[in-house]
Amino acid sequence: MSTIPQELVEAILTDFDAFEDRDSLKSISLTALNFTGPAQRVLFRSLELDASGSLLDQPDKFERALELFQNSPHIAAYPRNLTIRLPLQPAAVGNTLKRLLPHFTQVRRFIFDGLAAAWDDLPDPLQSALTDFLLSSPLEKLHIMHISGIPLEIVTSAVRTNRVLSLQDVDIDEKVSPDDETQLSNPQSKSPPQPCLTHLMLASPDEIQPLLLKELVLPSYTANLQRLAVDHSDSVSELLRAVSPTLTELSLNCTGTTRAFTLPVLPCLIGLEIQVSPSWESIVPFWLPDTLADLSTSDADAPATLRVPSLYTLTLRIALPLLDAFARKQDLALPGTPRTAAVLAAVDAVLCGAVSLCVWELAMAGGRARNATSKVEVKEETQRLEAAAHCALVFARFRAAVERNVARMSAEGTLEVRFAERLGYGERLS
Repeated sequence: MSTIPQELVEAILTDFDAFEDRDSLKSISLTALNFTGPAQRVLFRSLELDASGSLLDQPDKFERALELFQNSPHIAAYPRNLTIRLPLQPAAVGNTLKRLLPHFTQVRRFIFDGLAAAWDDLPDPLQSALTDFLLSSPLEKLHIMHISGIPLEIVTSAVRTNRVLSLQDVDIDEKVSPDDETQLSNPQSKSPPQPCLTHLMLASPDEIQPLLLKELVLPSYTANLQRLAVDHSDSVSELLRAVSPTLTELSLNCTGTTRAFTLPVLPCLIGLEIQVSPSWESIVPFWLPDTLADLSTSDADAPATLRVPSLYTLTLRIALPLLDAFARKQDLALPGTPRTAAVLAAVDAVLCGAVSLCVWELAMAGGRARNATSKVEVKEETQRLEAAAHCALVFARFRAAVERNVARMSAEGTLEVRFAERLGYGERLS
């Protein structure tokens, strides 16, 4: 085996998948010394420490990882993608995680799920270890989820140093030290390098405090932002105007929107995604046609400038979560209501000729069946099969309603209708 060029070994094993080919990689790592390192690098390229399950298993998962890295310290340099999900009782793993985090020196993508914990409720050693890791690691992509009271310093540092940043259900502690407050109010004092943030995902922007919003709209941090996914609200307009010169993709979660709105001029925008939720009378909200009509209008301050002159693809996602039996009957009825037909026809009238491709997407969680692996899962799998059948029927009616009422775009070939088993941008972590 030693006669095989090492470059060839590396190239072959790069195409292996750490999950699907796990057993094969374990065997390969024992074949010869020149296979051990490359195989282990693939095996440990992505590491997930999920303590959100059984209380009995929570501490053991972190302790086993710590033991592995203490016995084989070279392996700790292999993970590039790290996911940590805290348990319901973070104190149970606090000391272990404090000792574990410094081992990860080469992580580039980090997903941290607080599982609805409060930062102040984390043990002090764990707070210190997480802060050091988040501020000093050479991360490129950072996703922070489901935690409240996270220090503003961590988030502002992430804005400056990561190419991809996602904040989902995150509440930020706006209390800052006098030195930090001086730096935030005087951005020149930080003298950041060339802005590197290109993809930003924000959920619940109304909970993002003014200090952070002031940080996000500074050209020194978001001057190169190309992709933005955000919940629509009044506070988003300022951010959109700040990033308009470079923004090429925009995802707006409008499930909480109740009235039409107007986007600012976005000269480079190529793809626009709007997620909406149905009403009791229509599967498409009544305000949508007025909002879409403004896409092809001119800016009031610059009559010769269209709001989105480069727009190519518009995706309209209808988020329809699966609920109880009564709600399922409503799901089946909504695509065929007169109000649905009227709103769809109005959208057809304002979009025909305005975009090159309009994608109508029905998103329903639970629309895909999975194979049961044990007797315990048979009941759950039966429920999933019933849900999948329901989703298929709703989607068939939805497709028929769109193709029937968005007739002009359908005739032009600029219409696409598809199904998706996801309810929003929040789960698509880059």
